[in-house]
Amino acid sequence: AIACALGTDPQTWLEMDSEEEVEAWQGAGDAPAQRLLREVGERGWAAVGTSPLPPLPPLPADVLERLLADGAAERFAALPEWESQPRETGALARSAGHPLIAAQGLRGGGRLFTRLLARLVELAGLPGRVRALLEGLEADSAPAPAEVRDGVGLAQVEAARGRLIHWVRLRSGQVADYRVVAPTEWNFHPRGGLAA
Repeated sequence: AIACALGTDPQTWLEMDSEEEVEAWQGAGDAPAQRLLREVGERGWAAVGTSPLPPLPPLPADVLERLLADGAAERFAALPEWESQPRETGALARSAGHPLIAAQGLRGGGRLFTRLLARLVELAGLPGRVRALLEGLEADSAPAPAEVRDGVGLAQVEAARGRLIHWVRLRSGQVADYRVVAPTEWNFHPRGGLAA
């Protein structure tokens, strides 16, 4: 199904590393992804949505725990910044290291064309990621139920829209404090990517 959407084998697609290769690919067929990028180009939308924000890097758990536990935690959860500036999270941030996406940085990395390419990089990489996950599974590998005890828990996961962070503090086995920093708070920050 992914090959049908891309018009080529996912691995072959992932090996592209220049805009010229993408242009040749998008003109060589009529798969949904090829049609989409052609349409974006024909309508003059490729540069729409340019944003100068850097991607959200991996965040150290100990620093996040402090940010979500101190007196300014509600502000951070509502208007998150990293190193004093808003960041972008999502497919573009996750795919920033792929050669095709990295090459776009010179042309305005946050433009619509690059964001769509980043989604396609993730789509093309999906079979390999699923295969790696399946290979790592063992029979009866389900985790044991978590023991409820007092303390702090923090989780960061990459969701479709970007990094999702949950923080919880338990006291006497009850939730005493809870915070969520959703991808929306990063990407729709008043000085964030959408505003830019």
